[in-house]
Amino acid sequence: MKTKIKSTFLLFLTAMIWGFAFVAQKVGAEFVGAFTFNGVRFMLGTISLIPVILLFEREKLDKEKIKSILVPGVIAGTVLFIASTLQQYGVEITGSAGKAGFLTGLYTVLVPLIRFVMGKKTSIFTLFGAVFAVVGLFFLC
Repeated sequence: MKTKIKSTFLLFLTAMIWGFAFVAQKVGAEFVGAFTFNGVRFMLGTISLIPVILLFEREKLDKEKIKSILVPGVIAGTVLFIASTLQQYGVEITGSAGKAGFLTGLYTVLVPLIRFVMGKKTSIFTLFGAVFAVVGLFFLC
């Protein structure tokens, strides 16, 4: 039970941070361009992760291990940077954090929908949840 409460709290905290980020994006869009905003954002993220990697990877890192970490990390980071920059550019153009939040929040609906389209079994509860998520996002944003 204690683990469930901790997990729920961490998910709530993540949602709060994610939600506040849209306000920061809107304010940032008033002062700098999308590439500058996300460049600084991703640079700070990279710098903050370096000590974490060094802490958890205490054993000697050989060339093979570094390559196995860097290549997927650079690919994932590049895709994330492109997506975030497009999102930031959208906030810059529309001036609306709500619209960006709504469209970004649709990923919670698209994942089960893509699974359903791919022929994977999806429960009726998941489909109802997706519908309620869209309605909830609409009212929130």
